[in-house]
Amino acid sequence: MSEANAFGGYIVTRPEIAHGGSGLVHEGSAPDGKRRVAIKVLDKELIERNIQRALARKHPSLGNRPLEITQETRRAYEINVERFKIEYRTLLQLEHPNIARVFEIGFKEGHFFIVSEFVDGKPLAQYVKGWEPSEMIPLFVQFLEGLDFIHRSGLIHLDIKSDNILVEEVEGSPRVKIIDFGLAMTPSEYRGSFIGTISTMAPEVALGLREKVNSKSDLYSAGVVMYNCITWGAHPFERSARGSRDAIRKMIDGEEYISPDPPSAAHKQKGRFVPDFLDKIILKLLSFEPENRFYPNARAVINALRTHMPEAFGAKGSSEASYLRPPGLSRIGREKICDEIEPDIDRVISSEIPKNSLYHLTGPDGIGKSHLISCLKSTAEMDVERIALHSMTFPMSDDHMLESIARLERDMAENSKPIILFMDDLHELIQGSEAADRALKTLKGLASLFVERRKNQKLYSDLAPVLMVATSKSGSAVADGLMPEQLESVKFEIPPFKAADLKRYLKATPALSEREISSATIDLLIEQTAGIPQEIVERLEELDSKSALFDACGEVVITSQEISLRPEKPASGSTRERLLAKFHSLEPAEREAAEIAACLAFKPFLPPPSASLIMKLLDRTTSAQTIRMLCDKGILRPAKSKAGSVKDPYTFVDEAYMPGLIHSEMETKRREMLHDAIFLELEKRGKKSEEFQNELLLHLAFSSDTRRAASSAIKLGRRMLNHEGKAALAVELLELALQKIDAENWKFRSYVLSLISGAHLNQDRYTEAELTIREAQKITREKCGFWHDQVTSLAIIKTLRGGDLTSAGKLIEKEKNSCSECDTLFRKAFFMNFEGQLFYHRAYREPQRSRELLEESKKLFEKSAELEQLLPKNRVELISNNLLYSVLMSLGNYRAAAANLEKQIEEKKLGIYSLNSAYVTLAEIYRLSGNFDKALLWARKALRLAESKLAGFPLLQVHATLANIFYDQGDYPRCMEECNKQISASACLGGENYALFAARVWSLMGRCCNEMGDYNKAILYFEAALAGDRRDFFTMSAMEGLGEAHFGNGNFEEMEKCFEEADRMLSGMPEDVSSNSHRYRILLLRARAKLSSGETDDLESLLSGLKKYSHGDKAHEEEISEIEERMAEILR
Repeated sequence: MSEANAFGGYIVTRPEIAHGGSGLVHEGSAPDGKRRVAIKVLDKELIERNIQRALARKHPSLGNRPLEITQETRRAYEINVERFKIEYRTLLQLEHPNIARVFEIGFKEGHFFIVSEFVDGKPLAQYVKGWEPSEMIPLFVQFLEGLDFIHRSGLIHLDIKSDNILVEEVEGSPRVKIIDFGLAMTPSEYRGSFIGTISTMAPEVALGLREKVNSKSDLYSAGVVMYNCITWGAHPFERSARGSRDAIRKMIDGEEYISPDPPSAAHKQKGRFVPDFLDKIILKLLSFEPENRFYPNARAVINALRTHMPEAFGAKGSSEASYLRPPGLSRIGREKICDEIEPDIDRVISSEIPKNSLYHLTGPDGIGKSHLISCLKSTAEMDVERIALHSMTFPMSDDHMLESIARLERDMAENSKPIILFMDDLHELIQGSEAADRALKTLKGLASLFVERRKNQKLYSDLAPVLMVATSKSGSAVADGLMPEQLESVKFEIPPFKAADLKRYLKATPALSEREISSATIDLLIEQTAGIPQEIVERLEELDSKSALFDACGEVVITSQEISLRPEKPASGSTRERLLAKFHSLEPAEREAAEIAACLAFKPFLPPPSASLIMKLLDRTTSAQTIRMLCDKGILRPAKSKAGSVKDPYTFVDEAYMPGLIHSEMETKRREMLHDAIFLELEKRGKKSEEFQNELLLHLAFSSDTRRAASSAIKLGRRMLNHEGKAALAVELLELALQKIDAENWKFRSYVLSLISGAHLNQDRYTEAELTIREAQKITREKCGFWHDQVTSLAIIKTLRGGDLTSAGKLIEKEKNSCSECDTLFRKAFFMNFEGQLFYHRAYREPQRSRELLEESKKLFEKSAELEQLLPKNRVELISNNLLYSVLMSLGNYRAAAANLEKQIEEKKLGIYSLNSAYVTLAEIYRLSGNFDKALLWARKALRLAESKLAGFPLLQVHATLANIFYDQGDYPRCMEECNKQISASACLGGENYALFAARVWSLMGRCCNEMGDYNKAILYFEAALAGDRRDFFTMSAMEGLGEAHFGNGNFEEMEKCFEEADRMLSGMPEDVSSNSHRYRILLLRARAKLSSGETDDLESLLSGLKKYSHGDKAHEEEISEIEERMAEILR
């Protein structure tokens, strides 16, 4: 081996395969010849010349002292050598699949060399040229994974470019490797050098702004690389390497005021070739200022790429970072709690069942509950693509709360990803509203699910893991009411700081990190603040604001006198009080701007307002500065990473609560005046299309024009109710309209009250519906005609749905014979329809007369339908839904039922709630008739509607229907999947509803297991069904299924016990299609059990019963023939 070709035992096999700015790269091999390596040799003379030029620029006077500049150059070179040694010792320990491994560092003949893994690949941009942008994402993720690992190891690369990101083929798949760590260093070691590659260099590196150079400098370069890849060769900025260094710096400095074209501009002719989210992510990374690059680290960029959510992973918190608080999410003093909970977060991320499913963190105000939950949430956010992450901070506006609960219900129903739910300040969940009631029911249901799951892991083995972490004040009745006693072991009282914790906390702050803090100071702060972190910070900030924290030499000088002089602060109030105090502390111009922003953003469906719109409405010369001040004070924040344009949108820091709070607290006239101005400005800006109708109607609803406001509120309320499925928002708007309608206008008021009652009924809020109906009845009691009938119909609907059939019958009888001055034909059809509904409901209350009552119901609905044909279309739409299809379905006339319902869907303008129910019913009709293709078609229509608009119980109904369809098709694995979705989603129902629903699902799952021959699991499910539901029919069905499972296991004794119990329950039921199918199945299995045992006793009797209940079914006849043949064989 020639010494000239050897570097630390590694042999050069192909010299000078690449040239760089600081040296040469050779290809080589390991001493054993089995591994190819890259050997980078740094040119000492070249490095010294670069150092000499840098010194001459920095210290021009050295140019006249050559000896001194030579000495300084050598000294600087030696410092660089030592730095290389330190950094590469770190690199030698790094192993990551997306980083070229460094094997050895050393010196040869005065030259520094690095031996690393040889990557036989192409530069990234070259490799993906011609690819579709979406196909590049996996490779982008790979190199960002490597970059994230480098950053987490404390280094920055400083020469990220396509040539240093190579793609090699490994077993037919591309693998990305980051190479060339010649410039890598820690951020603190960067001294302002002009290093790297000009085309991808971050502006702060080019300008030598050492205080700004950090991992975000590499993210900028990563953004340039991705831009170059997506555009197939273009660069975001036109940079030339020609000219002096000062000229290059001046060129790059000018980019601050240039907005690059998005990558998609390079493919304009191809339409939406580049996804919007890629444009947004890359433009955020190309922000001139590092703090505006939005993403805090490479992991956040990975998450944005994987989830296609460019706005979801930005740096959290205010633009102001207090220098008396530790930066980031410090865990000081909270390590024990984090160490207890984080392993369970990791388990859930890995789709494992957590040790504990619920954690309840309590403590007084200021103890750091929100900070701690943010720390825990940051752990989960790093793997957000693998989980469904939910977060709720109370208080919330009702609209935001309902949207949050609906998202949770959808993810529970999907049952595809583990769910982690963080809830902060649970004690501020104010009870009483529909949103709060629904949230409490859902959260209680989840807690109950945790208890059940702990009792029986096998039963819930196919459900995705769920973890809930909540914080509240100690002793909160709301929070404690959600936590079952069985889960009390996971309640943590967050402790105040001890002296050691406080010392570490203070030393972690930028202000005190390098100062000595005496034990006396620590003890004094603990004594005065009881170790409450927020109180400690506020005391220090108060002293600092009075220049009393440090002495003239910069030493900390806290004394007992100085702290005690500060007046006692009143106990922290509610979040509402704190936010209002924060709002009222603003300057007048700032309050005006905040009110405008609130009016523009007080509902979730409103778009974030732009700076230009706020400025226009504020109409002040200092409006731009006012918006900046609101950002500095933690009221507003840019909705995008960089808010450099007046078109950029802004949101409230607390967007789920504060805009609604400010809006509700404004004086009515002031609020109306602002909405007037907003509406006019939006009209001027051309927002008149259908796309913006909801936005315009909302502003009109709160305007000063009373008549127009009432009309707009009603129109938007109906839209929210009938098309968006937002009943709570509909009620709010309709109640607003009611406030604006004169008391004398009784027709208009009764109409609005009817709409409100209908909205409550759609949400099964019968108490609220009753109160509203009574109010409407007071207005229409002495009136005749349509208005009276409309209110009466709601009273009948409420009574029928509530199950009080006697009262409903009396009300119908009274009203149908009462006089009316108009439209006798309409009233006949109207009340005949309700009579039909009454008989239909009675049919299920009186099973012995079921068929007779259904036939009577059918006649009434058919007659009503005939009368409806004679009415104008607008009158037909006012008649309550004709249930003829339900009656036909119950009578087994499926074809006629489907035709009737499809006609109603086509002819009537059904609201979203009725439409979803109609889709589900059609799916069931086609299932029962054996037309599974059409059944699936309608079920999937219902699923899309429920997922996009409704969630909750409608979503549960759809999954139940899909389960039934798959069961009837014999697709038992898919049936089981849908059943598990039901079990998961039904937890949100809470209490008895969950137990009732789950029992039915367990029974169906047991039947699937019976069909698949997994009898032990079937027994598990049937026993769960029998423990949870005592209704006769479902108990009988589960008991029969349990007997069948025992039959499958050959345990005929247990089978017979189950069948005897099922027989007892069947004896009290009418002989209809459903119950007879169970009678037949029991007799069949008894006969088969006898034959298996070689017995013939009672077989004749069993055969007689089988023939009675076979109803001519071909499959049944074959089964009976089989038994007869086997019986004959035994007798022979």
